[in-house]
Amino acid sequence: MGKRVGNGLLARLVRGGMGPKAIRLVTVRTRTTGREYSTPIWLVERSGDRYWVAVFGETNTVRNARVAGRVTLSRGAVREDVRLREVPVSERVPFLRARIGLGSGRMLRPYFGATPQSSDAEFAAIAPQHTVFKLEPV
Repeated sequence: MGKRVGNGLLARLVRGGMGPKAIRLVTVRTRTTGREYSTPIWLVERSGDRYWVAVFGETNTVRNARVAGRVTLSRGAVREDVRLREVPVSERVPFLRARIGLGSGRMLRPYFGATPQSSDAEFAAIAPQHTVFKLEPV
């Protein structure tokens, strides 16, 4: 229940253009009904590129986005369509480490089996459970 309530509050802030600058709403279509829904995500930036690290694992949002191959990012009135390129498991460690460095550590702890002090081997062990998408302009 805590994650759902937290996401709802965060989504309202981001729709209004408020909240931490790294947060966007990701909007995807469901695989079965085709309806759109949105959820907040934190963007990881590395070398001028943007990434979505799925800290909650293989959620329906991640599965729907993977099938669609593209999503819409929004913050306030600004909307942007992006294409998704999945980062191979063997290359995810720096993105996982960067995501945990963005904050929300207490909220992530139950879903993300690493801390900022974890070794690369510990991050590599959780990499298969956390999809990373590179976000490319359409």
